[in-house]
Order: sequence, then C-alpha cells, then structure tokens
Amino acid sequence: MSKLYIINMDVDRYYSTSNKHVRIQKEDIEFKIKGEYIGEHHWQAGKTRAGEIVDSLTKRDIDWSTHLTMYRYSNLSLSRDKLSLMKEKYGTRVVRDRDSADVNVISEKTIEKLISNDLYYGSMWNVETFINKKLPQLSAVLTTEAHEYLKGLVGHLKPGDMIYGGDRYNSWNTSDEFQESPLKYFTESDANNWMSERVNNGALYIGNDNLPAWRSLNDPNKTFVSDVYVNEVCSEDSIALDWEQYENIKKMLGATSEDKSIAMTLMANCKIEKSKTTLGLLFYHYGDSMKGTNVWNQVAFKTLRKQFDHYIINGWNASHTSTFSSLIQKLAEDDALTEEAMKHVCKLVFERVLSSGCGFSTDQCAFEMKLEDVRLTQHYKDKLKREDKTLSELVTVGDDLPF
Repeated sequence: MSKLYIINMDVDRYYSTSNKHVRIQKEDIEFKIKGEYIGEHHWQAGKTRAGEIVDSLTKRDIDWSTHLTMYRYSNLSLSRDKLSLMKEKYGTRVVRDRDSADVNVISEKTIEKLISNDLYYGSMWNVETFINKKLPQLSAVLTTEAHEYLKGLVGHLKPGDMIYGGDRYNSWNTSDEFQESPLKYFTESDANNWMSERVNNGALYIGNDNLPAWRSLNDPNKTFVSDVYVNEVCSEDSIALDWEQYENIKKMLGATSEDKSIAMTLMANCKIEKSKTTLGLLFYHYGDSMKGTNVWNQVAFKTLRKQFDHYIINGWNASHTSTFSSLIQKLAEDDALTEEAMKHVCKLVFERVLSSGCGFSTDQCAFEMKLEDVRLTQHYKDKLKREDKTLSELVTVGDDLPF
C-alpha cells in the first residue's frame, strides 16, 4: 500500500502583505503523514471501495466441516438465529479471539468504518510527479531555505506514495501587493497554478489510528469471509424462490402490513443464491414500499438488503429505457438475467415506455409496435442465463423470446 502525506502552505497569512516580493518561509510549511492511501475520492467512493476490499480479502469456498470456530468483527449484519443453523449443521461456534479462529467474518461496514474521506476538493500527486513537475514550479514561490526543506521532506518517500495539497486558496480579500507577488500562484486559476500536474482531486485513506485494525485484516495467515456469504451458507437448506413464489410474494407485498412483513420474512430466509432473480425484481418493484415496515431493520433482512438494495432504482424516470436498461445490467452482473426476467422487463418497456410514454396505444397513433419488437441488444443476449428445460418447455416458450 502507498502512504499518504499532506502538505499545507500558510499562504493566507500573507493576504494583507505590503511586500510584493514575499515568499513562503520554511515555517509556513506543514508536512505530515495521514495514513495509507487506498483510492481516489468521489461520490460514494468509500462504500464502493469497501465493497472492493471485502471482495479481495474474503473467500467463498470454505469447507465448514473443518472450519469450526468463527470470530465476528464489528458492524456485521448477521443474526444469531441464522448462525444457530450453522451450529446445528456444522458445529460452528463463535469465539472471542480472532487470532485463534478458523474464520473471521467481516462486512463492507467493517471496512467503511476504517476509511477516512475528509480529503477532497484538493490536489493529489504521486511522489514522482511532485518531485519532477510540482517541486520545480514551487521554486518561484518558496524561499531557497523553504524549497530545500520541502525537497528534503519528499526526497526520501517512495515514488508510489501520494501527496495531498489543499484546494486553491481564496483571493477575494488579498492586498494589491499580494496580487503582484509570486504567491498569487496559489490563487490564480490558469493551468500553471498550485493545482496543476495533479493526478486527481482527493483521497480515501486509512488514518494512522486505524492502521492496526487495517493491518489485522490484511494478515495472510487468516481466513476471512463476508457476512453476506455466511448468510448465504446459513440459508443453503432453505427454499429457493421460483417464479410462482415471486407472484405470491408480490401479492403479499401489495396487501396488508402483516402480509408484507410475512413476505419480507420469506425473502430474508430463502435460499439466496438460487433466488437472486426473484429477489432482484422484488427489490426493484417494492424496495421503496418495504422501507416503512418493522422487518426492514431486522438483522436477517438487513443482511439481505445489503446484497440487493442496488435494485431500488425505479423511483426516477420510470417511462424511459434507462431505468430498465439499468435493471437488465444489474441482473446480468449478478448472473441473474434469466429468460423469465428478460420477458418480464421487455414487457415493462413495452407497456411503460412505448405504449404509455410514446403513445403507441392511442387510437390516433398511425404506427404499430408489438411486444415482440422489444429485444435485448446482443451484449445482453450473450449474458442471458440459460435454464435447464424439458423439450416440451422449450417448444412452448421458444417462439415467445424477444431475440
């Protein structure tokens, strides 16, 4: 991992200067280590990066008959009721010593809690770029002593380490002398200012206080699994939700609050790996309406929605193909784009986009459009998950596929 350093220049103390030849002094430079750099800062970057880290650290092919002890890290969504099923089946037990445990269970939230994301709207350079391009530029705005001091600070760093500098400094209240001085370099907006030569705007990092916990997660001698995977294992003897059960649960989710709670409990306790298509579509259609129920925040359902809440996308522009393209994309990414799901989404596009949104169903329309005209692109046809069918089933559905 690359280390992350922060550099600050006390420029604003010169805003009212009367010396147009003023330069940054050695004592105006603050340079310190912040922690370990783990990625660029952007919208929801912490959550995305946490998911990537969990995927890289964890395994999904555990032989539970030989991994009998489990340590639970903090911030898991894993109910004791679910774990009791593993105890009955495999003899798995939870221990308090993570170093002696056969497996360690972590979650995206475990990682998110370690990530700091307070460095943004600034400039990021790797050390090599800073030394070769930024440092020569700074010679015009630093005293010789300050420049040599900064050069010495960065000279011992590794080329792949990262340096963060604050955003362009405010200049609205500066003196005329400041505007004529070399320090205008920090406030001007042209291509050669303080923010030039940067590689990105901000950083995600593991702060110094969290480094011991972070390093324990990168111990190659330990076996890590995610709480999502353990939840799947706990549910492996449960019932998979097929298309018929999808229709039944759909009716329950549209009925009374009691029916809705029962439906959500069935979802939380199903065989998740074999029910991904059904669960994805249920979250797509009913994700928002499920939020107000008492089951929404129960541990078992929280674990489930961590895996499927990215399907809650139907609240925006529901009469445009972008919504349904996003749904198809998510199903394909989860290896859940089945023939039934494909036909279901194509029918939604026909009804909500073409017939309703574009007016093909009106009596005044001079054009004709049929359901079979709605087809997937070749890219998603290739991702279609083929299901085992009998010859009679293939003959029945063969002419109805939107290819």
